[in-house]
Amino acid sequence: HGEGSIGLISSKLTLEGPIKKDKTSFLISARRTYIDILAQPFIKMAQNNKGDNPNSSSTNSGGYYFYDVNGKINHKFSDKDRLYFSHYMGRDRAFLDAIDNYSNDSSSGVDTTKSQLRWGNIISALRWNYMPTNKIFINTTLRYSKYDFLIAFGNSSTQTTNTSNNTINTVNQNFSYAYLSNIEDWSAKVDIDWMPNP
Repeated sequence: HGEGSIGLISSKLTLEGPIKKDKTSFLISARRTYIDILAQPFIKMAQNNKGDNPNSSSTNSGGYYFYDVNGKINHKFSDKDRLYFSHYMGRDRAFLDAIDNYSNDSSSGVDTTKSQLRWGNIISALRWNYMPTNKIFINTTLRYSKYDFLIAFGNSSTQTTNTSNNTINTVNQNFSYAYLSNIEDWSAKVDIDWMPNP
């Protein structure tokens, strides 16, 4: 079965159920904001209200959104041992893209600018529960996690000029930079619980 909801700025969906009856089951949940989609009509309205220069035009897009996904699978080998896998992934992104076209009597050009800010997390775990006896409980876990952060900016421009002797000169300029940082981690752990007397 599943359930979902649609809100003003975000929606979410959850599904769960058996894969194999009394043996394997799953659960998955996801959500996303759509502020970036809702902002597009306002960005287009701003573009339509351009200045008085008929020889120039601009195309802009941008916004912010985030999404995340949670998932889990359980499997029962027997009454004494089970396996669990869980995973989380989430990401945020803010971006702005702009394309400007211009022309006059002797020259024309295109100026393109792209920028973004992005960050996110991944967390995964594989866990095995085992009970060799009613007094011993063993829990073995493998984990993985990652965090990353990116800020990037790029600009490219092309200018074409008609000279007085009917020759065409084209100048291309490109500039970009990016900064990326991340932390990645692997770990393993074994826990043993022993109850001498219940």
